Amino acid sequence: MEDSNNPYKKVAITTGHLLPLILASIIIISLLRCDDGPFGAALVLGLFWWLILPVTIWALVVFVRSVKMRTKLEKIVFAWGCVLLVLTGIFIFSPFNKEKPCNPDIMAEYCNEHEQEMRELVAYVNQSLEPGARMKLGLEKGKVKIFHVCSKNDSVWLYNHYPKNEGLMKTVGLDEEEYNNICKKLKDMGCFSIETHTTHVDYATIGFRRVGFGMYSFVIYTHPMTPEEIKKYTEDLMFIPYNDHVVFQFGGGVLGIQTFMPDVKEDFMRRHPVK
Repeated sequence: MEDSNNPYKKVAITTGHLLPLILASIIIISLLRCDDGPFGAALVLGLFWWLILPVTIWALVVFVRSVKMRTKLEKIVFAWGCVLLVLTGIFIFSPFNKEKPCNPDIMAEYCNEHEQEMRELVAYVNQSLEPGARMKLGLEKGKVKIFHVCSKNDSVWLYNHYPKNEGLMKTVGLDEEEYNNICKKLKDMGCFSIETHTTHVDYATIGFRRVGFGMYSFVIYTHPMTPEEIKKYTEDLMFIPYNDHVVFQFGGGVLGIQTFMPDVKEDFMRRHPVK
């Protein structure tokens, strides 16, 4: 029997042409449908690069070899590849996937306009929660994505990934109106999360922007910081003290520890000394 009529060879050739395109399609569609937006897509790419890279190379090789379209299979592969290229372009250049840039100067500009609102939000959350209780509430695309709580008598987080859970709200003393008000205040400020700290009730962390695997946040104090507290933040590259109530924070740990660049921090603090 001639090789050209060998059914197993035909199956192998077809599989070799279509499998990388199937895998590439699954990857691209998953990235486009990622609920966590650019951050989630970047996280997927970072964690599964060892799978995505060889699949991408394999798919590109198959696509390039099909350009001549000499057979029906090559025509299918070429058309499929063109569709994947269009979807990839949508993923890369779509305005909905664009992350807003961030740096200390952008944070300072925002803080100058919204510091009072942030301080009022922290005061409202502290007033709403039971003494000693802890909460982390996170939004994604305007909807609650994370709601974690820790009661005053427990050191273990209780997790919830749904918009509302009355049981968890009651655990930390929140009612539905307070819960909704906190969400609304975060949306109105253009921020995406707030986290309180049981051992440090005098401050809370408000998530401002995500860029790649890093997150920019504001540490908001309810009272003026002491010189010792300001010095602590000054010596840590994850933080930049802006004034006696606000500290800028940048961090991330998916692909190693991320901090402000030393020269960026030094230049900003030279131009904006804490008064």
